[in-house]
Amino acid sequence: MYYVPLHVHTSRNSIGDSILKLNDYIEKAKSLNLNALANTGHGSLADMYDFYFACMDNKIKPIIGCEVYITEDMNEKTKDSKTYHMVLLAKDNAGLKNLINIVSVASLEGFYKKPRIDLNYIREHNEGLICLTACVGGMLPKYILSGDEELVDSHIKELIEVFGTDLYFELQPGNFVEQVTVNNKLIELSNKHNVPLVITNDIHYLNSDEYKIHDYHVRLGRHMT
Repeated sequence: MYYVPLHVHTSRNSIGDSILKLNDYIEKAKSLNLNALANTGHGSLADMYDFYFACMDNKIKPIIGCEVYITEDMNEKTKDSKTYHMVLLAKDNAGLKNLINIVSVASLEGFYKKPRIDLNYIREHNEGLICLTACVGGMLPKYILSGDEELVDSHIKELIEVFGTDLYFELQPGNFVEQVTVNNKLIELSNKHNVPLVITNDIHYLNSDEYKIHDYHVRLGRHMT
């Protein structure tokens, strides 16, 4: 088994949500002999170039990605508009160009409180992109938690139509009811729809003993202290 971090937020591309410093991330990867790393900011590619060159300087394969905010219609900008998470990874230069395009359009055209994009737009710019279904804040996980089986199956068929064999159901190790429910259902749906599984950690800090610092950082940013 080979591990590559595929869902990672840094303090520069996920401001107010991550305390992970890019240089520390690279050094940790080197100490663990990891030869590939991903970087997936919240709706942002802010440190894409620094990440790329830091990886290349250390003989690590950089995987450029973004956890985009997906919505049903990015042109609908009302208080009832819902946003979900979705991880997009560029697997080649075409994918990188499309990812930059998607993130730009999400900020310039789809912005409503957050940079937003929809599947209709991604469908027209999907070449070279890999899709992971994200955390419990993802569109598919949220549909699973709603209990609407018809909606779940319909959404999966649409994801397969858009991403084909570059779609992966994302399992995460959180030991709370919603995550366990989503994980169990995704394993079932993986067999049903022949979609492979991938395990991620949704990284926002480097070491386990930093969880309290991260928690305070998030609470402070959200005025919850």
